[in-house]
Parts: sequence; structure tokens; C-alpha cells
Amino acid sequence: MQNVLNAKCIECAVEHARREDDAVETSSTPAAARGPRRREETRARLVAAAAELVDETGSTSWGVQDVCRRAGFTRGAFYSNFADLDALFLAVWEERAEALVSHLEVEVAGRLADGPLDLEAAVEEVVAVLPLRPAWAAARMSLLARSAASPEAAVVLARHSEDLRRRLGPLLVATLRAAGREPDTSAETLVDLLMAGVDGALLQEAVEGEAPGSRLRVLARVVLLGASRPRG
Repeated sequence: MQNVLNAKCIECAVEHARREDDAVETSSTPAAARGPRRREETRARLVAAAAELVDETGSTSWGVQDVCRRAGFTRGAFYSNFADLDALFLAVWEERAEALVSHLEVEVAGRLADGPLDLEAAVEEVVAVLPLRPAWAAARMSLLARSAASPEAAVVLARHSEDLRRRLGPLLVATLRAAGREPDTSAETLVDLLMAGVDGALLQEAVEGEAPGSRLRVLARVVLLGASRPRG
């Protein structure tokens, strides 16, 4: 009888311990799940704060404290997510670059669906969907300068350029054909020519105090006309 009672006691103790373990696991799981989510939210807020600073200052000359103050975090939170400002800016650029490419892709395709274009209309359609913010042209120039000494920055820029060629090249060719012209060069080269000019045109407009897009229209016309011929 005593053995039976002892066995029952042991069984009860084991069951009690199991239930306690289950309770601890259940209560701790949400906290564990919140850890990565909070980290992602912190990182996203730091990236958003840095993007706002680029928009406002037109440069990447701000410091860690500026980003932390804008995002509402300590320097410790910053360094638990990014090794330095370069790493943060690369994250900002990758996010904005993807958003830009997706926007251009949708906008150009939508405009082409409206039917044939003349050359001037084609120029306007291209300019209408290009980024006309001098702040981001300046930021891209800053990233180009960093890429000379930073392999990581060079990889990010190369990946962005390849993405532009792959996704926008066919749309530029379609725009020319909608205007009755045939490209004389590859779709990839068309993108390279246009985007190389975007940075310079926007910076020059900012220096001269001109309206965003004024020089870009001339540039787009020269590129589209010079790199194509009438279809016949």
C-alpha cells in the first residue's frame, strides 16, 4: 500500500512539474517572440529616421546621435543593429532603391497601356517617373564615393544597377517603340545612359537653382533620340 502511495506521489509530482514547465514555456514564448520583432521594429525606425535626414539635409553628413534623437533610441540601440553609419546608410539606400524600381516599373507600364506616343510624349513619360529629388542624387553621389573604399557599398550599388537594367530596360525599349522608334543599343545600356545623367542633371539643377526636371528633360530627349532610330 505504501508503495502504491509513493508511486502516486511521484506521479503527481512529475505531473505538477510538467504543468509548471508548460506554464513557464507558455508565458515566456510571447516574450521570446517579441525579441526579434522588437529588433526589427527598432531597425526599421532607425532606417526611417536616417531616410528623413537624407531628405532634409541632402547629404549623409549627420551623425549617430542625430539618427538616435530622430528615432527616439539610445546609441546602444543603434550599435546593436548597425556596425556604423555606413552600414545604416546602405540599409537606407537598399530600401529606397527597391521602392524606386518598383515605382518606376508600375508607372511606366501603366503609361504604356494608354497607347502610342510621340517622341516628346515619350520624354515626358520617362521624366515623369524618374526621381527628381536632389537630396537623393546627392546621397547617391555620397554612396558612390564611399564605394571606392567600401566593398560592401560597391556590392549594394552594383546590385541596384543590375536590378535597374533588368527591370527597367525592357520598359524603356517599349517606350521607344510606342513612339515609333527602335533602340540602337541594348536595353541595359539605355538604362545606364539615362541613370548616369539623372544624378548629374539633378545636382546641376540644385546648384543653379533650376526647377527639378528641367535639365533632365533635355537629357532624356538626347538619350532617347541619340540611342534610337525611326522604325521603318
